[in-house]
Amino acid sequence: ASGGQPGSRSCAEAECPGQESSLLQVHSAAAKDQVLLQTKQQATPATPQSLGGQAETSGPGEVHCVFTTDCRPFNLWQAELLFFSALQVGQPGPITQIVSGCSEEKVREVSQRHQKLEWPNHFKQHFVERFNDKKSIWLSKPYGVKSWYRSAGPERDVVAVLDPDFVFMRPLTPELDGRGTAIAWPGGDAPQRVKPGVVVAQRYSLVYPDDRQTGPWQLRLTAKGMDNAALLTYVCSGSATGTSGCTNVTKHEMGFYQSTGVPYIAHRDDWDWLVDDWADITVRLHEHSHRGFLVDMWSWILANVHRKQKQLVLHNFMISDVEPPQYNYEAWSVVDARADDACDAPSIEAFLGNQTKAAGLPH
Repeated sequence: ASGGQPGSRSCAEAECPGQESSLLQVHSAAAKDQVLLQTKQQATPATPQSLGGQAETSGPGEVHCVFTTDCRPFNLWQAELLFFSALQVGQPGPITQIVSGCSEEKVREVSQRHQKLEWPNHFKQHFVERFNDKKSIWLSKPYGVKSWYRSAGPERDVVAVLDPDFVFMRPLTPELDGRGTAIAWPGGDAPQRVKPGVVVAQRYSLVYPDDRQTGPWQLRLTAKGMDNAALLTYVCSGSATGTSGCTNVTKHEMGFYQSTGVPYIAHRDDWDWLVDDWADITVRLHEHSHRGFLVDMWSWILANVHRKQKQLVLHNFMISDVEPPQYNYEAWSVVDARADDACDAPSIEAFLGNQTKAAGLPH
């Protein structure tokens, strides 16, 4: 598991240069292919094929899910597990793997393997250039999503950005059955589904929700010739004197409405501006951040703050960290309440089904 607290993310979530996973070295590629294909054929849960699922058929409960990887075996193995878990739970709607930084030879190899595994037609791959650099391994998400969105584009009205180390335990839909986990939402009851103006994400412990914290929030980065407030305004708007919701944003708003991570879920009307602002803010934030800074997460947050878009922050999308405070914001109680022996009842059997209270995406 890779926790939600700052600095605790692992290479499971991103493209980490120079690190090869040993996970794919245990079995030969041929043996692994055989296991995947046999298991898919034996699977009893509904699959997109059994539901008549070709990608061209849209439904009101469907989401276009996307996630980013590179071409290392470690990331590619994660992608296959994510696809497989989606197949097991009957995840409706398209899923696109955005693959960055592959050579032409590697593109052919990865594409051929994807076809060999006989995934449904709406499990797709989209190849983009390399975006990560020596300073940050988190650039491919905002840049990759923007590249895919502007060149290929979503096939559904609702788009969800995932991490490659997610595993589906139940379908992800626009319906917000976990809306009751939100600590706060302006204007009364939380929305029942994703729609224009409703941006939804999972709470991560980047800024703690505390009613006693009412002062201005600070980015805590430095830049020559700019104080913290000017730097924050510059990062968000492109000008130290620009107009932005980031100017004078409070600790209260950041803690209750903006301390988020994946999955990021929004309607295409909002993604139309989110993909540009997320990428543009990443450029400026990357310029002034240090190595290891969670630039993709903070730039997502600031893209919403810049537009004065409060996020609906839920706690039921994923489980990630067994330590407080993040533990307190995840659906671990459902796991703790089970009496299953993991050796006798593997999680894929124990949790598949209509687990409306369980986290949908172990991380």
